[in-house]
Amino acid sequence: MHNDKNREIAKKNIDKLFDEMNSLEHRFKEANETTKLEYRNLIDDLRIKKKELELEYEKYKKATDDTSKELKSAVEEAREIFRYNLESLKERFKEKDENKDK
Repeated sequence: MHNDKNREIAKKNIDKLFDEMNSLEHRFKEANETTKLEYRNLIDDLRIKKKELELEYEKYKKATDDTSKELKSAVEEAREIFRYNLESLKERFKEKDENKDK
């Protein structure tokens, strides 16, 4: 039962990050071509990290009690890497918006 609760919490945290990414993807699609060129690699890297996180979570979902602790750590690590990259990209968009307003 404890593992189910942990998986549920992990899923909610991941879904929240993916929602933020979707919002950022929307901003990226509406950005001008210069911004798109500037951030394309960062967005592509974030998409790769998203796939990695999804794969780690799928393994964790199917884990037995024996392997769930190790896979939980892998999911948390992948989530933190994704979160860091997402926050970095959000910060760049924010800086670009602030510079545009000046």
